[in-house]
Amino acid sequence: MAPNTNPNEFDPEGKNRTQRDTYVEGKLKKYKEAEDVVLWAIFKQDFEKWSLNHLWQTSFLLLSKLITLLKSNGMYVDDTKGYLITENVATAAAQREPHEWTKTEVIAHLRKGSGDSFKRKLKIFYGYCRQNGLPNTPKSYREALPHMLRDAALSYYWDNINLWIVQGKDPAEEIITRFKGPEHQ
Repeated sequence: MAPNTNPNEFDPEGKNRTQRDTYVEGKLKKYKEAEDVVLWAIFKQDFEKWSLNHLWQTSFLLLSKLITLLKSNGMYVDDTKGYLITENVATAAAQREPHEWTKTEVIAHLRKGSGDSFKRKLKIFYGYCRQNGLPNTPKSYREALPHMLRDAALSYYWDNINLWIVQGKDPAEEIITRFKGPEHQ
């Protein structure tokens, strides 16, 4: 029989590590379907009964995956001290309201390479641009794009942007095409 992962029925108190880990694994599967403030509300409900002690008695690897998934789907989790995994999850669960990402946090997240695909990062970046009043035009996005790039992708952008403009090509699509494949992961 599979353990119950209903947030209203699961209480981490008195549960062993296997039961807690199974609960977190179930949430990792469910959270892939939610984003932003909806994800925050679901996460808050699911982990409201969890203490720091409960988190300490849960797989750090699973909690680390949880942080990555939450951030990848638009929920802010402060992980500037990445080694404080349990504390980072506890702090996120204790937030009274969803955190509004700052420009610095968005850029740091996009550049961190936390396992997200470039397309996912691009979606987050464009959403952030819209939230901050950037006109929803190809020209605006083309001009903003280099702010989220780094290393080889940034060099590739600057080496080719003028040609792409003349050819009417989307720089983001050109970068995706150039850097797809396991050797660029």
